[in-house]
Amino acid sequence: MSSLKIYEYYNSNSVMHKINPIVKIIWLAVFSVLILASNNLYYIIALLIITLMAQTLTKIPIRALKQYIAYLFFFLILSFVLIVITRENFIIGILFLLKVSILIISAVQFTLTTTQKELLVSLIKLKVPYSFAFTLTIALRFLPTIVKEAKEVMDAQRTRAHKLIFNILKPAMSVRSYIPVIIPLFIIIFNRSFELSLAAETRGFTAKIYEKQKLKFSFIDFCVLLILACLLFLFFRF
Repeated sequence: MSSLKIYEYYNSNSVMHKINPIVKIIWLAVFSVLILASNNLYYIIALLIITLMAQTLTKIPIRALKQYIAYLFFFLILSFVLIVITRENFIIGILFLLKVSILIISAVQFTLTTTQKELLVSLIKLKVPYSFAFTLTIALRFLPTIVKEAKEVMDAQRTRAHKLIFNILKPAMSVRSYIPVIIPLFIIIFNRSFELSLAAETRGFTAKIYEKQKLKFSFIDFCVLLILACLLFLFFRF
């Protein structure tokens, strides 16, 4: 099995996939606030354990998450090096790493187990303006296309003997080398956006279409909300 992309949905019949998308949005929002607001190391470790347990419920093979694990591992190593270099409080540094790890894993779980349609319908049910909800879901949908187009433009420029330079110590030079990639990519994105807006307008896409769709709440959803309520109680209690 090839590695999943950052923006890719994984089709499965797992417990996480069956959870109502509105419940998942509420969970992600409240969970993120709890992570950022708490400075209790034991509480953060408990949240990490819950997050890892939720990951096992997605039934996504570890080998399919190679890209996520690589990015997360790189970030953790870089953060740890910065903590050592700056000689900050070690406990505070570990707490920061745990928080960021939980946020990344939770966001990945959401994107892997929620389709764009489910996200759009749930946002509209939550009274989010249709224009914003539609724009957000379309942006997520077009991420694979944008990445593919960027690779094609870069390959085309390389065949023309153009050198792409990425040097942290020389940011100006790096930006100049990528201008022949950025400009064509923006033109492609604008053209696709214009074509998409015309297609959506001619087909009569409105919020009313999605407002009629129902999202059923199951026993699993109530269990998730109960766990979230317990976490909120422990946060305000301790």
